[in-house]
Amino acid sequence: MAVEEGGVARFQCLIQGVPKATITWERNRPALPPGDHRFTLLPAGILQITGVQRADVGSYRWVASNVANSRCSQEAQLAISVSAPKLYKEPMILSGPQNLTITVHQTAILECIQPASHCLLEPTRWALHRRGGDPGAGNWQPHDLGRLGETRRGLRVRCQPAWHPVCRTAQGILMVQAPPEFVQWPQSVSKPLGSHAIFTCVAQGVPEPHLIWLKNGKILVPSETIKLTHNNSTLLLQGLTVGDEAIY
Repeated sequence: MAVEEGGVARFQCLIQGVPKATITWERNRPALPPGDHRFTLLPAGILQITGVQRADVGSYRWVASNVANSRCSQEAQLAISVSAPKLYKEPMILSGPQNLTITVHQTAILECIQPASHCLLEPTRWALHRRGGDPGAGNWQPHDLGRLGETRRGLRVRCQPAWHPVCRTAQGILMVQAPPEFVQWPQSVSKPLGSHAIFTCVAQGVPEPHLIWLKNGKILVPSETIKLTHNNSTLLLQGLTVGDEAIY
C-alpha cells in the first residue's frame, strides 16, 4: 500500500494453527522496533502504523510460530504517496468497525481509520444505537466505548469524521454475550396429596438461556398435570400423587 506521510498504514494476515501461534511482524526482515507506540498489533492479525514516516518504507511480513513449525507470510510493500496539498478534503474512511461478538469482561477493539490529511480539525466521532431500535431513526448517541464491556446488550456502533459538511459513516454491530446465571432457584416444598406445587427458576444471559426441567435427573415432559409456563421458568404440578415426590 501507499499512504501519505503522517497517515495510517494497515496490514492484515490470517493464519490457523494448533496450538495458537505466536505472532511477530518484521520490516525488511528484522523484527519491528520494540516500544514504538506508532506500531499497534490488533486482533485478527492486523498491524496498524500511525503517523507513517519515510523511515517506515519497506517490506513487511508476518512470522507465526508454534511448537509444530514456523511460517512466514508473503511480503507487502509500504510506500509514501505524494498528493497535492489541500486544506480540506471530503472525509474518507479507510477501515470501519466490523461486526464483533465477544463475552462479558473481554476487550472489544473497533477500528475507524482515516487518511491523516482528513483529520485536520476534529477527531473521529463515535456514536452508538442500542439493540432493538431503528438505526436510521437518527437517535444515535455519543458514547464512551471504553464502557461497553459492562453491558450485555447488542450495540450498533458508528464512526463519523466530524468536521466536514459531507458526512461519511461506517458502522458495525457489537454483540456482548453473557453465560447463563441463575437469578432465582427452585425452593423445596411439602404438599398434601391432591394439591398442586409450583417451582420457579429464573436465569439470565445473552443470548437468552433455554430452561429444561429434570425429575430425578431425567428430562421432564409436560402433560395434563405437568405445566411449564413463562418461558419454562415456572413448573406447575397439579393433582399431586405419590409418584410426584422427587427432586426437580
